[in-house]
Amino acid sequence: MLTICAEALPLLYAALESDQPVVLERALKLVPDLSKSLDYATVKDVLYPKLATLFSKTTILSVKVRNRRPPR
Repeated sequence: MLTICAEALPLLYAALESDQPVVLERALKLVPDLSKSLDYATVKDVLYPKLATLFSKTTILSVKVRNRRPPR
């Protein structure tokens, strides 16, 4: 699992910086499952700041709504 995360995280981080709504929505869909396999420090220090930046800078409503929904 560590290898998958090491290879998947750079792709996820790049997707979270995209300006394409479809890419952002799909990246956000992966976050809950992927974050379960990450250690707390990675989520807190790397993933959460990227999500907070995305939420504060995006004007795409569907991305903001997906970002605020509780996990299912």
